[in-house]
Amino acid sequence: MISYRCPGCDQRLEVPPHAVHDEQRCAACGQTSQVPAAAYHLSRLRVLRAALRERALSADEWREAAVHYRALDHAEAAVEAEQAARRAEPGSSTEASEALAEATANL
Repeated sequence: MISYRCPGCDQRLEVPPHAVHDEQRCAACGQTSQVPAAAYHLSRLRVLRAALRERALSADEWREAAVHYRALDHAEAAVEAEQAARRAEPGSSTEASEALAEATANL
C-alpha cells in the first residue's frame, strides 16, 4: 500500500500501488487529490529498508532501490545503491547491507 496525506485535512490515506496518479477522495473531508508518485517511491524504499533489517538484499533489490532514489532525485543514494547491487552479485562481499543503511538513513 502507498501512504500519503490528504492535502485538505492531513488525514493519512492508503491506496494500492496501481493507484499512483489516480484521483482519490478523502473519507474524512471529501477532498479529491491525485496520488503522488513520490509516495510510491518512498513506500518501496521503506519496504526495502525493512527487509534489510532482516536479511541482506539481493542485487535486484538494490537495483530497485536505485530506481526509486533516482525517481526522487536522490542521485547520490542511487549511485550508492547501484554500487551495493554490484557488491551483492554472487561472489561479491556483503558490504551492501551497510551501504543501504547509509543511503536510507534519512527516510
